[in-house]
Order: sequence, then C-alpha cells, then structure tokens
Amino acid sequence: MASLAGISGAVGVISVITAIQLVPIITNDGTYYPPFFILGASLVPLMLISVLFVGGRIAPVRSKQKNKPFAEMVR
Repeated sequence: MASLAGISGAVGVISVITAIQLVPIITNDGTYYPPFFILGASLVPLMLISVLFVGGRIAPVRSKQKNKPFAEMVR
C-alpha cells in the first residue's frame, strides 16, 4: 500500500516536469507570468483538501512514555 509521503513525492516530481513543459505555453514564451502564478495559487487549496482527505485525522504525536507530546521529549 502506498504511503501519503510516497504519493506526495511522486506527484511533486510529475508536477515539476509538467510545469517545466507548460511554462512557455502558459506565459507566452516566458514574457508574461501572472497566469502561471494564478495556476499555482489555485492548486494550494486543492493540495490542502487532498492531504486532509487522504491523510485522515491530524493529531499531535504522543510518546508511549507517560503520554507526553513528542516535542517535550526532544527537549
């Protein structure tokens, strides 16, 4: 079964390769960048929704020792 980190890494690589190919098309051969930044900004909410959907519940990591938060153990 694939992990969220593995899927995210694969999507990141594919996204970079796709963006490199699409930049000249979207930006009129590199002279006008706002459409590319609008596209990138519109993907942020989609990414957050997908992480919440795929990742499930988000909670602090607890240690097995006296139920302390992990951050307190590191100090």
